[in-house]
Amino acid sequence: MKNDVLKFENEFGTILPDSYLQFLRIIGDGRLREDIKGKFSEFHENVFLDTLDITEILRKDSDEWDIYPDFITDNEIPFFYIGDNSVLVFRKNDGSKVYFPHLDDIYAESFGDFLKKLMRKINFYNEL
Repeated sequence: MKNDVLKFENEFGTILPDSYLQFLRIIGDGRLREDIKGKFSEFHENVFLDTLDITEILRKDSDEWDIYPDFITDNEIPFFYIGDNSVLVFRKNDGSKVYFPHLDDIYAESFGDFLKKLMRKINFYNEL
């Protein structure tokens, strides 16, 4: 993981928030399926992307991520795959606030706040 982060930062700079990088180092990437109440995410993927997935999207290298080149602006960094070709993003130089691409609505004031909201309700982002 450490080497992947170094490769990512060599190519893109330090555009990922430290809190997300720490999350990847400690917890890792993968899918969050349930919230603290045990509510299951049936219709949403809820996948935290690793730096390799983010690199593919930003480079526009993967057929799997075809929709993203048009869907994500140059100042946005995808980090959380909801499903159905939808992601949540950080914005460069905006801390770890969480947005939906192209919208100015803030889904969470920080990555930590995002995790808290997600753990309270697995699909809270649908209510915004």
